[in-house]
This record gives sequence, C-alpha cells and structure tokens, in this order.
Amino acid sequence: MESTTEAEEAQFDDLQSLLSRPSFRLLTPLDDAIDIYKRLTGLTIITDIQRESLHFVLSDLLQKRYHEKRLLADLNDAITFTRLLPSNDGGHVETLGVLLYERFLRKQAIVDIDESIQIFQKAIDATEHIDLQSVKLLNRLATCFYARFHIAKSKDDLDTSISMTTKAIQIANSPDAFRTKIMLQHDLAARLAIRYEVAGDAQDLEQATNTNHGALVSLRDDDAYRAPLLVNRARIAFTRFKRSYFWKDLDEAKHAAKEATDLRSTDPLTRIVIHQNLAVFHLQSFEIGKIAVDLMVARQNAISAVTQSEKMKLHVDATQETLFQCYQAALLQTGEMAELQGLMDVLENQIDRLPKQSPRCSKREQYLNLLGLKFQHTGDHADLVFLCHEALQSLRDGSQGTNDEPDAAKERLIDALSYLLGEIYRYLLIPEFFHVRDGFITALYDEFVKYKHEGALGALKSILTKCEVLSFRTNRYARDRETRGEEAYNHITKIAGCMERARLKARTESDPSPLTQFRFRMMDLRLSMPKGNEGEKISVQDARDALLLSDGNQDIKLLEEDPATNAPKNHQLSKALLSQAGQFGPESKTAAASALVEALSYARKAIDGFPAENKDRLDALVTYVTICQMKDEFGQEYAATNEELIIVESALDVLPQSQSTLVLQLQLCQIRRFRYLRTQEVDDIDRAMALAETFVFEDFINAEFRNEPYWFERVSIACQVFRTRYQQLSDSAALDRGISILRKALRYAEAFDTRQRPNDSNLVTSMGTLGSMLRHRFRQTGAFRDLQEAATHGRRAVRIIEDKRMPRGLADAIKNNVSLIIEDLFKRTKKLEDLQEAIGLVESVQGRSQLTGINLANMLHERFMFTKEFQDLKRAVSIAQAAVNSKADWEPYLEVTYGDASEILLTMFNQTQETQYLDEALTYADIASREMKEEGPWMTNHLVTHGEILLAKARLLGTFNDELRERSISTFLRAWKNISGNTAARIAAARRAAELYCTRRDWVSAYRLLKAAVEFLSELSPPWLDHRDRQDLIKNLSGLAVDAAMVALKERKTAYQALRLLELGRSIIMGSSIDVRSDISHLGDVNPELERQFNRLRMALDTSSEREDDPFKYRNKGVNGEDYQRYGKQIKLHEPETRITEDERKAVFEQMKSVLVSIRQQPGLEDFLQPPTEDRMLKLAHDGPIVFVLCSQIVDETKAIIVQATGLHVLDLPAARPAEITGRLQQLRGELLNGPLRTYAARSKKFRGELVWLWDVIVEPILSSICHDFRDKFPQKKPHVRWIGVGAFNCVPFHAAGEHDTGATNNAINHIISSYSTSLRALQYVKEPNSRSNQLDRLYIATMENTIGCPPLPSVTQEMSSISSIASDFIAVATNPAPTPKEVLDQLPHHNLLHFACHGISDASDPFNSRLLLNKPSRYYGDKVTTSEPLSVRGLLTSRSPRADLAYISACSSADNQVGELADEAVHIASGFQLAGFRNVVASLWSQKDKVCLSVAELFYRELFRLREERNREGGGEWPVAEALHNAVVEFRERKPDMVLQWASFVHIGG
Repeated sequence: MESTTEAEEAQFDDLQSLLSRPSFRLLTPLDDAIDIYKRLTGLTIITDIQRESLHFVLSDLLQKRYHEKRLLADLNDAITFTRLLPSNDGGHVETLGVLLYERFLRKQAIVDIDESIQIFQKAIDATEHIDLQSVKLLNRLATCFYARFHIAKSKDDLDTSISMTTKAIQIANSPDAFRTKIMLQHDLAARLAIRYEVAGDAQDLEQATNTNHGALVSLRDDDAYRAPLLVNRARIAFTRFKRSYFWKDLDEAKHAAKEATDLRSTDPLTRIVIHQNLAVFHLQSFEIGKIAVDLMVARQNAISAVTQSEKMKLHVDATQETLFQCYQAALLQTGEMAELQGLMDVLENQIDRLPKQSPRCSKREQYLNLLGLKFQHTGDHADLVFLCHEALQSLRDGSQGTNDEPDAAKERLIDALSYLLGEIYRYLLIPEFFHVRDGFITALYDEFVKYKHEGALGALKSILTKCEVLSFRTNRYARDRETRGEEAYNHITKIAGCMERARLKARTESDPSPLTQFRFRMMDLRLSMPKGNEGEKISVQDARDALLLSDGNQDIKLLEEDPATNAPKNHQLSKALLSQAGQFGPESKTAAASALVEALSYARKAIDGFPAENKDRLDALVTYVTICQMKDEFGQEYAATNEELIIVESALDVLPQSQSTLVLQLQLCQIRRFRYLRTQEVDDIDRAMALAETFVFEDFINAEFRNEPYWFERVSIACQVFRTRYQQLSDSAALDRGISILRKALRYAEAFDTRQRPNDSNLVTSMGTLGSMLRHRFRQTGAFRDLQEAATHGRRAVRIIEDKRMPRGLADAIKNNVSLIIEDLFKRTKKLEDLQEAIGLVESVQGRSQLTGINLANMLHERFMFTKEFQDLKRAVSIAQAAVNSKADWEPYLEVTYGDASEILLTMFNQTQETQYLDEALTYADIASREMKEEGPWMTNHLVTHGEILLAKARLLGTFNDELRERSISTFLRAWKNISGNTAARIAAARRAAELYCTRRDWVSAYRLLKAAVEFLSELSPPWLDHRDRQDLIKNLSGLAVDAAMVALKERKTAYQALRLLELGRSIIMGSSIDVRSDISHLGDVNPELERQFNRLRMALDTSSEREDDPFKYRNKGVNGEDYQRYGKQIKLHEPETRITEDERKAVFEQMKSVLVSIRQQPGLEDFLQPPTEDRMLKLAHDGPIVFVLCSQIVDETKAIIVQATGLHVLDLPAARPAEITGRLQQLRGELLNGPLRTYAARSKKFRGELVWLWDVIVEPILSSICHDFRDKFPQKKPHVRWIGVGAFNCVPFHAAGEHDTGATNNAINHIISSYSTSLRALQYVKEPNSRSNQLDRLYIATMENTIGCPPLPSVTQEMSSISSIASDFIAVATNPAPTPKEVLDQLPHHNLLHFACHGISDASDPFNSRLLLNKPSRYYGDKVTTSEPLSVRGLLTSRSPRADLAYISACSSADNQVGELADEAVHIASGFQLAGFRNVVASLWSQKDKVCLSVAELFYRELFRLREERNREGGGEWPVAEALHNAVVEFRERKPDMVLQWASFVHIGG
C-alpha cells in the first residue's frame, strides 16, 4: 500500500510539473491535456478540492474538443464531469443544462431535454433581480421548450416557449442587451411562424413578419446578425407561400435566403440552414415550373448543406433527404445515368445511417429498385450480379422492419430474384459474355447453396444445365485476366470477394410460395423465343389436286358440304390462290382480283371448318385478312365488305392472345382505316380505334415493352389510325395521343439496340407519320415547336430514303408529306430556302398523283406571293387545272384539291383581271364547298376563300351585287360556325362578315359577330403557347377589338360595354401574363383551397416557354467521370426536359380553366380575372381621368372614351378622320423622328406642326370635355391624365400636343401631367399593393458606355455619377458600369429603383425581342473583350420583382412598338419592365442623344427626391414619378422650347 502511494505521489509530482509549465496551455494538444487531467483524477491521493478543480478543467476541455471534433463521447464525458461539480454553483448547473440541450440535439432523447428544462426553471425561480442574466435564462428555457415541442409535438410547449421569449424581449431594454434582444426577436418570429403552421392563426404570421422586420431595420446592412433574421424572413415568406401558393411569397423567400448567403460573417450552423432553405425553395420552384436553373441551384445548395452538416454532425438526415429529392428530380428531368448514380450514392449514405428497422428496409428497397433501373438501361452484367447480391443481402437482413408482413416482404424479394436469374440467363448467352459466364454463375450458385433456397436453387440448376457448366474451375480468373484485361479481372475479383463475404453471413430461409414457383414457370415461357418457320410454297394446282383426290371418290360438292373434313385442304387452296394473285403484274388486275375472290371463298370455308380452338383456324384467319387487305389494293369495287370483316372480328373474340392474333389485329386495323377513307362510315374508324386501343394501351412504350413482338408495328399502325381520326373527325385527343406514343417509340427505336429493332421502312414510315401529325397539330394550335420537330423528323426520313434507296411508292409518299411540312415552315419563317426545298421535294416525286400535283401548285403559288415572279403563278394555275381534271380511281382529298385550285385562280384573276379565271375559281369553290364535310378541319379556310371569290365577283359586276354579297356573308358565317376549323380563320371569317354587315348599316348583326369574335380571341392565343407563337397568331387580327368597340357604340351600347370589348381584345399576351401574376388574395378570403389550387396552376403557367440552355446538357458523365454507354451510345433513361413542356403547359391551362369556373361560381367572384367592372374603372380614375383614343375604318369615325371618378362618357372627335389619321400618325411615330442631322431643323418644324394638329383635333377637345374651363383651373393644380392610345394611336405623344413657341399655352404640358398605360388591366396591375416586404429603398444604376457594334455613349458615366450623387443623400445606391443581364435580373429583387443608361433596340419584326444591350464578358486569345448581350422583353417576362417602384430606362425607343400588326399588344421594353413588377417606368418613345438623356435624368432625380421628401413630411405615399418627370421635362423645355424632338420623347408609363 505504501509503495502504491509513493508511486501515485511520484506520478502526481510529474504531472503537476508538466502542468506548471507556462507553455502547457498554449502548446499541448487538447487530446494530451485531457489525457493528463483524466490521469490526475484517477489518483487517490488528491484532495476533494483538487478533484473538484480537475473536474471543472476537464469539463471545460471536453467542451472545447467537442466543439472542434463534434464527438458524442466528448459531450457525454463533459456532462459526466459537470454533474460532479458542486450543485450550489449556479454557473455549473446552467452549463449542465446547456450540455444536456446539446446532447438532446444529437440524440433526440426526451430525458435530456426534460432535465435541461428543470435546471433552467430552477435557476429562474432562484433569480432575485431582473437583469441580463434573467433574460438569458428565459431565453434558454424557451429554447428548451421549443426543442421539446419538435419531439413531443405538444402545442403547450410551443405556447410556453413563445410566452417566455416575449417576456424576455420585454425585459431586455438596456443598451447592453441590444444584441440579445435582436436574437430574441429572431426566435420569437420563428416560433410564431411555426405556431401558425400548427394552429393556422393568421395573426401569428402577421406578428412574426412584423417582429422579424423590426429586428432587421434596426441593424446595418453589413451586420452579422442580419443573416439569421434573413433566414427567418425567408421561412416566414415560404410559410405564406405554402398557404396561398402566390409566387411573390416564394420569390421573397428565395431572395431573402440568397441575400443571407452574401453575408460573410455567418456562423456554420446558420449557413447550413441557409443552404438547406435555398435548396428547398428552388426545388419547390422547379417542381412547379420545371426550369432547369432552379434545379441546378437547388442541388448546388443541397450539396453544400450536406457537406457542412456532415462536418458538424447536425441536420444530416434533413439535408441528405433534400439532396435525394434534388437528384430524383434531376433524374426525371434529364434521364442521365449520372443522376441515377448520384441518387443511389445519396440513398446508400442514408441507409448506412439508419438502424435495421422500417426506414432502413424501405430505403433499401428503393435502392434495389434504382439498381434494377440502372441495369435495365445499361445492360451491364456487373450491375446485374450486384443487384442479385443486394437482393439476397436484403432478404437475409429480414423484413421485420417493413410495413408488410415478413412473408410478403420475402415474397416480393423472391419474385425480384426470380426475374433477375432469368435476366442473367438471357445475358450470359450473349457471345461477348461467354468467357466470364462460368465465374458469375458459379459465384451465384455458391451464394444460393449457402442460402439454401430450394426454389431459387432449382431455377439456377436449370440455368447451369442449359449453360453446360458442371464445375467451377479455379483457373477461370486467370483466363479472364488474359482475355478481359486488368480492369475486368479486378472487377470480377471484387465481385467474387463480395460474394464470399456474403456467404459468411448467409442463413437458412423457407421455401418459396406456390406463387413464386408459378412465376418461375412463367419466366421460362417468357424467355423462350418463338421460332418462325416459313412453310413451303404450294401451287394452286397441287392444292386443287390434294383437295379433289384426298378420298378418291369425293367430288367438290361433297367437299363443300363437309367443311370440317376438308378445312385443311380449303386452307391450303386459299393460300395457293393468294400466292398466285400476288404474282400477277399490274396489267393483270382483273385476273388477280378474280383469284382473290376465289381465295376468299376457300378461306371462309376453312375458317368455318376448323374448330374454334384449333391453331390452324387462326392461321386460316390470317390468310383471310391478308386476302382482304390485298383486295383493297385493287380498287374500291374489290374492297372487303363490312360483313367479311365482322367474320374475323367475331373469331378474334374467342381466340387466346398470341403473336398470330396480334398480326391479325394489325392487318384488320389497317383494313378498317382504309375502308373508312373510302366509305366515310364512322363505324369503320371507331372499330379501327378499338383495335388500336387493344395493342397500344396507356404507357405501352416503356423499357419493359420495347422487346414485345411487333411493338413498333403496333405503334405505327395505331398512330396512323389516330392521325386519320383527327384528319377526318377533328379528334384532337387522338392526335395528341398519337404524337405522344410515336415520339416515345421513335426514341426507343433509335436509342436501344433491341432484338426487334424496326426495319428502315417502318422507321421511315413512322417518322413521316409523326411529322405529319405534328404538322396537323401546329396548324391547329400554332405551336411552332411542333412544326420544327415535324421538319426534323421529315428531313431525317428523306435522308434515310435517299441513302437506302427505298421503294418508289414509299419514297414518294414520304417526300410529299415532308414537302407540306417544309411549306408550312416557310409560311411561318418566310425563309425562301425552305420553300425552295419543299418545291424540290415534291418535284422529285416520280408517281405524280392528283394530291402531289395540287401540292406543287400551292407551293408555286406561295413562291409567287413572296417573290412576285409571274411565271410561278402561271405554272401553278396550269398544274392546279391538271390536278382537278385528272381521273383517279380514288382520291380521298378531292374536295381539298378543288378548294386549293380556286384560291390559285383567284390570285390569277387579281393579277390579270381576266374573268375566265374568276369564273373557274367560283366553279371550283362551289364544288369544294358542296363536297367538303361541314365540320372538316379544312372547311373554314376554304370557305373564307370562297367568300372572297364571291365578293370579287360582286365587285366585277359594277355595283355591290346584293345577291352575291348575301351569298358571301352566308359563306363567311358557315366558316365562322365550323367548330373544327382553324381558330384564326374562323375569327377572320366573322370579321369579314361583320364588315359586310357594316356596309349595309346592319349594326346589330355586326356587333353580335364582332363581340363573339373578340370573346373567342382567347381560344386563338391561349397562355400555354410560346409568346412568338401567340403574336404570330394574332398579328393578322389587329384592330378587331377597336372595330368591335366602335360598332358597339354605333349600336348604342354603353361606354362600359365598349371598353369591355377593348379590354378583352387588346393586350391579350400581356394581359394573360398579368392574370397569372396579379394579387388574388381576395379569393383566399372566400375560399383558401381554391386560392391554393389556382395559384399553383398559374405559377406553372407563368414559367416562360422560352427554353434557355439546359445546364445539364453538356454533362453526361458518371460520378467518377466515366461515360455511361451501351453499344457505343451514351445512355439516357429518357429525353431531357429543360422546363415544363408545352404539352404540360396545355394540361395545366385546361386544369386552370376548370378551377376558374369553380372560382366564378363563388359569391362575389363572378367577374374574377375578367376586365375591370364599371365600379372598378371609376376607382382607377380616382386620382385622375383615363382617356382612350380610338378610330375605326369600317365605322369611319374617331372617338374618345373618358373614364372619370364620376362616370364614363364618349366623346366624338369629328375633325379626326380615320383616312387622314393614318398618314399623320405615321409621321408622328416614325418619318419625322429619324433622319440625318442636316434635316433636323426641317423635321423638327414639321413635327411641331403635327403636334399642333394633334392638339386641335384630339387633345384640346378631350381636355375641354374633362373640364370646360381647363385653361383657368388646370394651372393651379394640374390633373393627372392617363392616356391609352388604341390601335393607330399606340405610342402617340399626347403629352407633347400643342404649340411650343415661347409663351404659348395651347398645349397639353402646360395644363396636365400625362402618363401612359397599355390597358386598364395593366393599370390595375401596377396599382396593386406593393409587396416590398418592408425593406429599405435602394437604387441600382446600370450603364454601358461602350457597346460593340454601337456608337459610344460618353455621357453615361457622368449620368451614373450625377444620379448617384443626388440619390445617395436619401437612399442606398449601387452602381455597375458594365452589367450582364444575369447580374441585372439578380438585382431586381433587392432594389426597388433601377436606372439604365445604355443602348436600346425596338425590334421591328418581333417586339418581344426588343432589348437593352448589356455586357457579355468573353475571352479571346487571353484578352478580355466586351460584347453585348441583350436583356429582352422575353427575358423580362421570366423575371418577377415583388418590390419594384421605378425603372428609368435611359435608352433609345424603349417605349416604342414598331410592329403595326401588334399595336394592340403594346409590347415594348417598358411594358416588359411593368410586367416584371415595376409600378412606374420612365422610357423614351424614340432615339435620343445621350447628353439629352443625361440632362433630363439629372432634373428628374432632383425632382423625385424633393417631392418624395415633401410627401414623407406629409405622411408618406407612393413615389411621385409622373410629377417628377413632368417637372423635369418642363424645366428642360424652358431651356430649349424649340427642341421638341428632344424633350417630347420622355414618357411615364404606369399608375
């Protein structure tokens, strides 16, 4: 004992000496220090005081090491040593409470959090004085209750936590507690938001928002405490989004989280939460809009969150689950194996962390499914073997954790193993796998022997027998090493090692169920391939002899009376006659047809003679149908009758399904389709559709069924039926289904090397069919992508035909169809090379038919209309006449030929004025109108042409012939009423009929037609279409709404009714975008569930259909960089989708319409998303009148409709004649605005003259109508007038109207403040409450001094400096001298004021492509060169800014729309910014000098902030943009009153 004490004393002295060194605490690693102190505590000679001191130090050191390494053992030890400290020391007890709380976060043990709550509760009860320490204790206790709430889900815990946090905030009022109070406000806001999710009390959410905002505004922008508050703001916004699905809330959540990431001083835990939140927000955004960028950002943030959470060992499960969802979404989007592998890696990590219970089993089952999917698409034998091994391992682990009964789980795995064994058998028979076959099979065999699974063992023994593998030879690996190389050897060795380790863990399991044994047998049947056996050819004479001499004494009559006995001979004879008919040439048509009739008779006898279940009867049916099919090819008089076909269909009902019956169904389906084309009996196409549905069912084209027999033929024939049904019966659903199925089929046919890959003829036919169907859908919907895809398929088909030298008939048919596709492509793109290609294709057709002839004539006619080459028109007429006069046995589209010929002859008459062409055109048009189906898809276009021919004939007679006019009206009305016709043609027909009604002053009929046509415009241009498609569809109907409104006024309808038509028929594209972005919170007050549904659908619809570059498209690599390939091709599970497809958008729109119907059935919401009601219009005019100016040629009048708070009224403007207006407004909008410097004075003088005319005939009468003595009253307080120029008055400078000589007052600018809007709907949109999230005002200035290809703008640098200097005294300012479009769009959510000083382009061909030219950095030869990149209107439509007050666009023509046909749409750069969320836009109507822009901008911002300060002193309000711009322009005008072209271009657009 004494020696032990001495040893301990010596050890104690040594350790004490070590501890007394000055450098110990500084240089000794934590691990060594902890070890020393632990050794000291183990000594028995130390006193209690010393031991207590050691415990304190150890607790402190263990806490430090835990925070460094996050080891749970250190945390446990720290808690143990802290417990040993005196309990009367409050600091030690509180430390214990904190440590227990930390362990609770790691282990989720409720006992830890309960003890922690008790500790802090006692500490609070023992506190005598309320001080900062009390605040901290309350905060800790509240935090513990909140943590327990997440486990126990007790609302009482949450309420207690909120109550204590609120109390702590009330106490923390001293300056020293400022930071503590900020964090308490953060915690309270977060907990209130959670309580809202639990209880649904909206007051909690509002209080959370206000509390968090109060903390945010008290901090500087660079304060580190902002990060958790921004996280809170993001969570609260996302909570609001989950309630309403309103896009502004989701955007606010994303922007707040993004702003938090930009703060550098963020602790690691907060950074995990930020990245996790960003991943969740962007993933939610992707799920709705399918925008690839959202998914890419989500995955990047999810990876960052996982990396940091694994490092800190916190929130690992949540971050991994989010990353799993990101990979899952990416896999569904791109179909790439890299995404599948990433998904499997994440899942594997999740499985490793889970206990062997239900979640682990569920995840493992997911992993097996993914592994099977990978094998299914790669065909990698290693994947297959590993899949078997994993399935066995999962079966060994047991199924007690699954939700199913254990036997059910085993059954599922056993079935999977059975299938996998079959797949192994199939793959190991492939020659390239022979040399590794033995090793794999033997390893699996050993695995099953250890497993002792008799059913599986039996199946494996069968495989081994077939493969003739008797034993395992140890030298197999050596041979594999020589033949496969080092990589293969290592791979096989690794698999064998896995198998060996698995065998060591094997255990006995029960036998398989009877169901499993049955599936084994079914597997053998499925894997066995039928062997085709072509029989010997039998001559007709041999068959007859066999029939007659089979019994020596029988004669033909007896044989006919005994069909059962002679069925085989009848069958042989029918086949022989069929063979003989096929050998006749075209010149022996009658003889061949006669042979077929006889063959059909014998085939019928054979069918009747064979028993119902006899397999020979099926063969006889096939022969019978083949004869019917061949008969169809010889002309209508030989076609199969309905009774003949019913015989086969009845027999099919009792026959079991087999390959032979499938062939029979395919043939019968074709016969029924051809028969329908001849007879037009709907029963035939219905029967064909029914047959098609039997062998092309839903989701038929997938990975499993691509190996089914005749799968491609089944798809091809079914889709031909779908196409015919659309062409003849306008069945859009059949067309959509056919396109979807055939797309999948072609993708699989080309991507996979299947055993039954379609031959070139089938492939080409299907490409042609798909191209034709896509073309039909393009003509129906206007979706240009369909036409582009059709052209791609068609051109590929033509290339294959030319390369393979296919049969002439097939080649001619394909070329003819492809030429029609390319012709339509020309009509859309106006590229002459497309039309030349189409003409070349149809001219290369060798067998010219009536249809190909009229097609060529149409194309030559198109070329004449484009080039005005008269020779083309002459040739078109000649070919059209020949096509009409040709005699064919059967032409299914004869009426189309007559209709097209009439249009060509009408053009010839218009060119030559020779009446013979007009008379011939009328004759053909009459025939076509008589022969066409009343509801056929071509009927409408033809009837429009027929109506124009009648009008031309009426004019030719010298007077407007009443009879012909009435016939013309009747023809146009027929076209309008054809519900199957093209929508644009129907509306055009209604408009033409209305114009004719106007000529006879029948305003009632004209109004009724035009009103219906305007209301039908939404069907023409649905929101799911691409913007370019929509503008192409409506550009030919410009002015329709104006005509309707003017006719309504002539019909004595009210001003409101006229305005409603204007709102329905104008700004259709922008209006639908407004509908999907406007605030509909009033709907949530009535029906929150409908609000959620509608918001979710319109969010999906709001995603632009313009496809940006797919961020995934350049990456098709595995996780280790290797390509996933099969047969030399990179593998994708399916085609990538960069965003929501047009088909999906269309489906969303249909759902949205259905929900919209439900919404409008709610009380008080009957006018939901309709044009503003009359009361709403009056409210919009509360702060100033709204003036519509419009004119119509068909009414020959000009009017103004004035909206004031007191009511609506119409003002006639008799001095403004429509015929004169067009010329004058063209000068105001264009001719006088552009020209060389030497003509500036003359142009300016003439421009001033036009402004005087504008004042005299339009503006001055309008102002007099608003206020009779406006000259006396207006100068005192100028009213704010919003101008809406309609049609020809679009972009007219009403604000500059009048005289502008020194001292002149006869002008608008002296009496009113002017603003502009595109529509009442747009005005209502910008006046919605601004969702700025209570942020501070910020200004972002973007300039481009130098832009390649454009003149420099030397004043923009000074403009940026001057504006920054003016604004920085009032708000925060950020500048960017050369921003990219992405940088600008990223800044939109963070700044409510934007200023651009750069070049702008108004696109004369595509207003959605009007753009600002910004920066695009690129590198050439190591030097940085700046090129321009556009920020277009189309790009702005993809952006949303929830806090935008002003966009000042100091750029040329930023408020100009140069496309006259789209004047009603008012699409320009400024309106794009409005739709992006900016309430006010300052822009320019035409080009302007940069010095002028500089001067006006400086004046504007001085006035803006001066007026803003005045309003703030008076109680705040909106930004006074209109008044500031007015004052700035007035001041600039006073400097240069004669320079009207300089100051008149600046306008305010907005509220």
